[in-house]
Amino acid sequence: MSCLVLTSACGSEDHEPAPTAEVPVWRVGAERTFVAGTSPHPDAALHLVLDAATRSDGTVVVANGGLESRLPIFGPDGSYLRSIGRLGDGPGEFRWVSHLERVDSDSITIFDASLSRITTVAPDGGAKVVAVRAAGAGGAGDIRRFRSVLRLAGGWAALEMDYPMPGEVGDIIRDTIAVGVLRQGLSVFDAVAELPALMSTTFDLGGRPAFGTPAFSPLVVRGTWGRCLFVGTGETAEIMVYSSTGERVGSFTGPGSPRRATGADFDAWIEHRLESADVDEREMLRSSFRDMAWVESLPFYRQLFVDPWGRIWLQEFAVPAGAGRRWYLVDQSGHPVAEVETPEPVRVFEISDEGILGQTVNEFGEEFVVRFPLGDVPAGGAGGEIEACVP
Repeated sequence: MSCLVLTSACGSEDHEPAPTAEVPVWRVGAERTFVAGTSPHPDAALHLVLDAATRSDGTVVVANGGLESRLPIFGPDGSYLRSIGRLGDGPGEFRWVSHLERVDSDSITIFDASLSRITTVAPDGGAKVVAVRAAGAGGAGDIRRFRSVLRLAGGWAALEMDYPMPGEVGDIIRDTIAVGVLRQGLSVFDAVAELPALMSTTFDLGGRPAFGTPAFSPLVVRGTWGRCLFVGTGETAEIMVYSSTGERVGSFTGPGSPRRATGADFDAWIEHRLESADVDEREMLRSSFRDMAWVESLPFYRQLFVDPWGRIWLQEFAVPAGAGRRWYLVDQSGHPVAEVETPEPVRVFEISDEGILGQTVNEFGEEFVVRFPLGDVPAGGAGGEIEACVP
């Protein structure tokens, strides 16, 4: 891990918009077929949801990062059933779950980024814990910490943890992270790329220095399918493709055009940040935020997701918070398949024949895990699979 010190205005120059190919527009169904987050049960509240997974019986397990690290389980009708785990460091306890997925006959694999370990919970509640202590190129003393792991056919991909960094007021400092594959029982990490990641900026907060993430900071977007990891840095439209053996097997430039952020965009970002602040502090915070450095070009994408048929979904970055309703759907060579519209902004966790499972947030900041039917989005592949990726 290292950092890059950038200027306070990190945007690129304006470019002429790239021509957009004529592609169909597919719309996701508006009726929610599943909603979690409305139950009055005290253990059913959702906060800082990072992932969710559906079992074959229709129950949904949610990675609930902000409330004692419990993983609530909801029935197919959204009713609260029970929870997995509690806050702690022991077996069956969690600190910060950043990824989970269904594997092997309804077992749930849970990655705890804070504890650097994977826990597999069987349908009968039995649990197996595997530590992730992967050494990098420096050998046994070069222990890496990972923000997330993602399953590949025959192995795992991993993204190194990134950190906010203080600096001079007005500077933007950007951490860099390694992405790669885990081998030898999760004990060895082979980095395949070093990518720019989290941005930090220092600003004056009521007379004292503070640092945070600047407006419109791009995020690393990633997804897996078969034997491949698809990853992009957000500030360009390039998507890189790596195999489970660490070989770069392709890249493409995704759809979309660069757009410079405006003062109105920045104002919208500030007001969004103030929604959860105490009323008495809002004016002070508003003044401080206005003095923050901000990224002058909007990121291309907020999320990358690869569906079960190998198609790549790229979520267009939307002001103020990133998640939007418009997705570009491309094949694995980057050729446009369609544009997809969701009925509301959604962070996608799963796509299946049953629909799109993801997180939505209402105007009061309340979080929900919902499923929308695919609507007129066809299931099935679109061709263009990379041979090295096919399971």
